[in-house]
Amino acid sequence: MNTRGKILVIDDEPESREMLENWLREQGYDYIFVQSDERAQTILKHRTFDTVMYTHEFPYSSRMRVVKRIGSQFS
Repeated sequence: MNTRGKILVIDDEPESREMLENWLREQGYDYIFVQSDERAQTILKHRTFDTVMYTHEFPYSSRMRVVKRIGSQFS
């Protein structure tokens, strides 16, 4: 199956996950949802993604850890 890209989504709200999951599936993306930045970091140690999306409600420090980890993959 050919996909449009691989996306890791960090979101702890079931309603927004459900809505986004429907759209991602319809658009043909390969995606994984996680509920915490800690889980995202674990996954990022073993897999790569084209995009990482996260909810704006996570604390600033959590977002920075995820961005730092993603950035190190491109060094």
